[in-house]
Amino acid sequence: MNDFVQLCRFLAIGALGELLYFMIFLTASRQGFGPALSVAVAGGLCVLMNAELHARFSFRSRNSLGKTLHYACIQGLCLVLSVLLAKLLSGLGSASWMIGLATAACWALLSFLLTRRLHRQ
Repeated sequence: MNDFVQLCRFLAIGALGELLYFMIFLTASRQGFGPALSVAVAGGLCVLMNAELHARFSFRSRNSLGKTLHYACIQGLCLVLSVLLAKLLSGLGSASWMIGLATAACWALLSFLLTRRLHRQ
């Protein structure tokens, strides 16, 4: 049951992070930042926020600079694996919506498992 509760908190924080990402991205874009800089600013701030919120609320753990850097590496790994999965599914002729759903599920599950492991150490 505890794993299910952690997963629910993890997904809720992830959803909050996505909303915040879009809000920061749109604000930065409207302030004249270019698209790449807007993505970098919004993404960077959201990775920092998610690292802290997942530690405190998803896993009831203390965060540190090392764990935040490790969390950023986890997200980078999830990104790379999702891109590879998208290429594989695309090569197999999968529909775009299936690719989006599969990569989102893969990213969320892998991120949850690796972040949970990080905070259990």
